[in-house]
Amino acid sequence: MSVVSTATAPFRWTYRQVAGAASNAWTWLTEGLSLKDVLIPAVYDTLVWLTNQVPLALGGGEPGEMIEASFVLAVAAFVSSLISFGATLFLVGVFAFTGFLGALRFIPVVEKYWPVGEWRIGDSESLGVL
Repeated sequence: MSVVSTATAPFRWTYRQVAGAASNAWTWLTEGLSLKDVLIPAVYDTLVWLTNQVPLALGGGEPGEMIEASFVLAVAAFVSSLISFGATLFLVGVFAFTGFLGALRFIPVVEKYWPVGEWRIGDSESLGVL
């Protein structure tokens, strides 16, 4: 064995251990960890339901559904801003705007030329969102 090989052996061993641990952790995070397994069912179902409201708030349904989904998401953003010290408070304004757009869609000419139309996104579980 050379002197350099002997001197760097502890560093190579440490690098292999750190790289192996990082690889195993990444595999666990990306393949083994599921929010459904970690969160209690009520919280998980609420997150799935809120995720399914986003396409409706962006115009993927009837005008009434758009207003309701925007209101629900605005309330959720407000409540989460209490926990996040205001970090999500700007979303209240975003969903107030989408609610306003939903109200505009009650005008027939706006609804006729509404670019989104009647698109639907499947539930978030089939998309792999949650």
